[in-house]
Amino acid sequence: MTRFTLPVFAVIISSGLLMACSEQKVSDQATETALVVGAAPSQAELATRAEAEQVAAKAAELAAAEAEKRRVEAEVAEQERLQMEAEAKVLAAKRLEHDRIKRQAETAVRQAQEAADAQLAAQEATMEIARAEAAQKATAEQAARDAAKLEQERLDTEAEALKQAEAEAYAKRDRVIAAGTFTKKKKTIRGTWSIVMEGGHRVLRFDEQFKTKWVDDLQVFLSPLLIVDATGKNAGLDVIRIAPLQSRSGAQEYAIPDDIDLDIYQSLLIHCEAYNLLWGGADIH
Repeated sequence: MTRFTLPVFAVIISSGLLMACSEQKVSDQATETALVVGAAPSQAELATRAEAEQVAAKAAELAAAEAEKRRVEAEVAEQERLQMEAEAKVLAAKRLEHDRIKRQAETAVRQAQEAADAQLAAQEATMEIARAEAAQKATAEQAARDAAKLEQERLDTEAEALKQAEAEAYAKRDRVIAAGTFTKKKKTIRGTWSIVMEGGHRVLRFDEQFKTKWVDDLQVFLSPLLIVDATGKNAGLDVIRIAPLQSRSGAQEYAIPDDIDLDIYQSLLIHCEAYNLLWGGADIH
């Protein structure tokens, strides 16, 4: 769309309106003449009317464009005004904050100086008393040494407690505690297992490859025996029953109680109590 300056734009609008009015007058006269003689408007008259209408439409379009331009300029000016006001407010706030910080700093310096003066006066008074009363000074020094010793003992106790707490937290960090592969005893059993520390608790996991023959009353045990020494008869002795076997195949998890000491258990067993048969298991490494 062609852009015009305001003076040119005004001239175009005025010229268009004058031409439109002049051509409309000529058209009206021609129409009256045609009506008088009873003849239809000529092609020239029709063309004149169309041209006049185009000029009027162009003038209206230019006027609308100018109005839109003025509206946009007004909006831009308003936005600039609002932005300047906002920036002025921000600047004023920054100045107020700067003044506040400056006052705080001056107050802090003054208070620090007053505290230093008071401390110096107290030290001088203490030294004067110490020179005058040597015995009291010796007692005070001994009391200070005793207090320092007690404080050191307290710090040592706290440090030891902190060290122990850190060791316990380290022991409960997320990690793999043990892992291995199942060994067949009486029935085919395959897959791998792992004992992991997760969220401060131990979990026994079977992988997706785990598979064995299913019967009722299969149990998951922790046993003090090595897998080579475990049999159906002794597999249930001195064991910790973790849980019934969840499934004959696939991944599964079992929570190991926090109070169980894994150091006294040497193997993981899958045992059928109904038939007193040891399906299989693995040594815990």
